[in-house]
Amino acid sequence: MKKAAVLIAVMILSVFCFVPVSATGNGMPTIGVYARSVYTLPDGCYGAEKDDDGKYAAQLPDGVKVTASAADPSLQMVIVPITERDAGAYRWISGCAASLGTELLFYEIYFTDTYGNRVDVNMPTEVSIALKPGTARKAAGIATDGSLSPLASKSDNDQISFTIEKGGYYAVAAAKSGGNVSASDTPAAPETGDRRMRWPFVALLFVSGAGIAGAFAYGKKKKHTAE
Repeated sequence: MKKAAVLIAVMILSVFCFVPVSATGNGMPTIGVYARSVYTLPDGCYGAEKDDDGKYAAQLPDGVKVTASAADPSLQMVIVPITERDAGAYRWISGCAASLGTELLFYEIYFTDTYGNRVDVNMPTEVSIALKPGTARKAAGIATDGSLSPLASKSDNDQISFTIEKGGYYAVAAAKSGGNVSASDTPAAPETGDRRMRWPFVALLFVSGAGIAGAFAYGKKKKHTAE
């Protein structure tokens, strides 16, 4: 009986939470009561909170501060540092960004709604990452296929700023020779039929053919002399 009573009480409470109270006949205003899930970020993920300057900032465990200067107030910016503790992910992203520079830092940055669903912002958002002063920095986005895309960035003393569109994987590095990363820093995989790769093979084929022809002629001449 006790279990049945508890079950009935839970069912009644559930109906009360999800269905708004109807208007009363005496003109009293309606009162809507809704149940709402509480979303907690997983370990290793850090949500940006609105600070006194009206910006959204997150302080990471290593002392790095990530700030978004423009963001949809209904969404939460989430920053996930990718470190050596994340062995597989770190190896993959390190390989993708090997040409970017030194002192590499990697982040996944994305946005969620109030229920924790990942969403696209569909608007440019400037992200600033505060680092140790005195080092020129550059940034790049990393696609899920491993391709590296240089980002226009501003490196000012102790921070670097760049603009993201939807979120994803990002790498920040100390510039090899100062300034921002250029497209020439990103190696491109040779495509099928790439002319740059075709000519060395044509030359090799020509040399190999000439060698075979010469060997054949020499053998024929030697045989003729012996006869």
